[in-house]
Amino acid sequence: MIRLYHCADARSFRPLWALEELGLEYELTVMPFPPRYRAKEFMAVNPLGTIPAMVDDETFMTESAAIVGYLVTRYGPSPLAVGVGVGAGGAMTGAVAAELTSTSMASIVVLAVTMSRNPTSAATGV
Repeated sequence: MIRLYHCADARSFRPLWALEELGLEYELTVMPFPPRYRAKEFMAVNPLGTIPAMVDDETFMTESAAIVGYLVTRYGPSPLAVGVGVGAGGAMTGAVAAELTSTSMASIVVLAVTMSRNPTSAATGV
C-alpha cells in the first residue's frame, strides 16, 4: 500500500492529486507544518523532516515532481504521463519542466488540465 505524508498547503498536494487522478489506493498521513518541528516522530520516516514523503513497498521518495513521475510510470498507463520525444510529447515535457520551476501550484493544475484536454494547444500555447 502506498503511504503519502502530507501537510496542508504544501507541495505534497502534487502527489496527492496524482494518486486521486490515477485512482490508486493509498494511506494519507496528514501532519502539522513544519513536521520536523511539530511532528518529531516523522523524523524516523524522513530524517530531513521534509514534505512530501512517499513509501511504496521498498521505494521511498521525497521530491513531489519525482513522486508524480514515479506513480504515473509504475501504475500507468495514464494521460498524466508525458512521453519523451514523441510528437508533441517532447515539446510538452519542456513546457512542463519550465512551468514546474517558475509557477504556482494553481498554474500547474491549470496547465495539467489544459494538457489533458488538448495536448497540442498546451504544447504550443495556442
